[in-house]
Amino acid sequence: MTQEACEAVRLSALAIRDGETPPLPKAQIQAHLRECPDCRREVAEQADIAGLLAAQKRRSQDEPVWPAIASRLASMAAGPGERANLAWLVLLGCALVIYKAAVLCVGMSLGWSAIKVLPLALAWAVFRGLKANPLQLSSAPRIEGELP
Repeated sequence: MTQEACEAVRLSALAIRDGETPPLPKAQIQAHLRECPDCRREVAEQADIAGLLAAQKRRSQDEPVWPAIASRLASMAAGPGERANLAWLVLLGCALVIYKAAVLCVGMSLGWSAIKVLPLALAWAVFRGLKANPLQLSSAPRIEGELP
């Protein structure tokens, strides 16, 4: 038997087992399985596997899951940390405006060393503020229509 004929018979036998219409006539499939021990063994193994899968118990969910998920998402979206995150962003904006004003007015009493250290302090404040994820950035995939 050719490998293509064996493959066609195996696919046809799978189609019959799945309740679909096979591409080959049943008589041709049965004749081939009588003559080819490899295909007969393969079809028997597939039937055994299908039997094992059918015997598995499937868990079913008795109560709806979505209401619990929706309430949890809503509580996460309206968490107490949002005001603190917003405060950090406002503080950062004010610090940047003050820094820009200090750079423009070099004659202020801050001196050059304070102007050089201030960007480091601002960078630290930015990283501290962004560590709390104020913009709610996430790399998790979302389903279309899902709540934020």
